Amino acid sequence: MRILFALPLILTPCLQLHAQENSGLAQTLSVGPAEFSEIPIDGLEAERLIGTMITGSDGEGLGEIEDVVIIRDGPDKLVMSMGGFGELSTRKVLLNLDDVQIEESEDGVLRATTPLDQTMIDQLSDYESA
Repeated sequence: MRILFALPLILTPCLQLHAQENSGLAQTLSVGPAEFSEIPIDGLEAERLIGTMITGSDGEGLGEIEDVVIIRDGPDKLVMSMGGFGELSTRKVLLNLDDVQIEESEDGVLRATTPLDQTMIDQLSDYESA
């Protein structure tokens, strides 16, 4: 019980610091909607894609791009991770690169959308790296 009472004392300074670090981000986001335009995936570095949130056809966030898989004799794929905390109970699925539209804002922020929704994603097989 004593540990639980000490937890707020430990977390409060961390949360205050996090809020101060991100206060500029909140101000940036409140400026208004950013203009995005579709960009070709060819020549886009995998490092820029990794961490980008993928939004489904219903506008809901489905997961984020964790990796890009290049397949010699087939369509390239994106590894999308969903749910969980870190690596705990995170589900990963493969999406065809052709099923994902990549857009970029004027300030270089990427976003990804897919015509798939959560129901369709739930039907995909889990991906496990070799």
